[in-house]
Amino acid sequence: MRNQWIAPILALGLSLNLTAASAADQHDGDIQPWKANGQIFVNGDWFEADFGDLSGGLYRTDDPGYDANTALGAFGAGNWLWFSGLGNLKVWDGSIWSNSAPNGEHIEVSDALGNVTTFTTSGVQNGPGVIGQFGNTGDIHEHLDMAIRNASNALGGSVGAYWITLQLFETLPDSTTPVVGRG
Repeated sequence: MRNQWIAPILALGLSLNLTAASAADQHDGDIQPWKANGQIFVNGDWFEADFGDLSGGLYRTDDPGYDANTALGAFGAGNWLWFSGLGNLKVWDGSIWSNSAPNGEHIEVSDALGNVTTFTTSGVQNGPGVIGQFGNTGDIHEHLDMAIRNASNALGGSVGAYWITLQLFETLPDSTTPVVGRG
């Protein structure tokens, strides 16, 4: 992970399965999607979360957020931004990313509608989730709640780094079908 500091904290690396390009920071640390030629781009490949940040509390976070960069390309006004979990939860074991969690850890992401997507070492449960709705200018700035839980489903996790992969897509309101083109 870039700028990884594990010490006695839990870190989460979010990898986005999108084309990445550089963009000016709007809200440092947030995922900054924009839309150009019908494709979604973001401001990096890796984003960090800290399951112990002050605002989220121990084993929770709402960072990074999602802050559209409309200067590079706006989304459709009123449309929805979604994430879809890909692959499975990976855990850094000190030398490689592993598909084995020391205490059965799993990551939960609560979407804007209250649905929970769970990332485990064997896959993703409850697939896509809504991040939020774009405003009149095709802009959005939202934060979703994330938590790490152990095998007994209690808040908690082993010290280390965890990796989940997300794919972003846009839909019309109340739809799950991705918008093709400008939307």
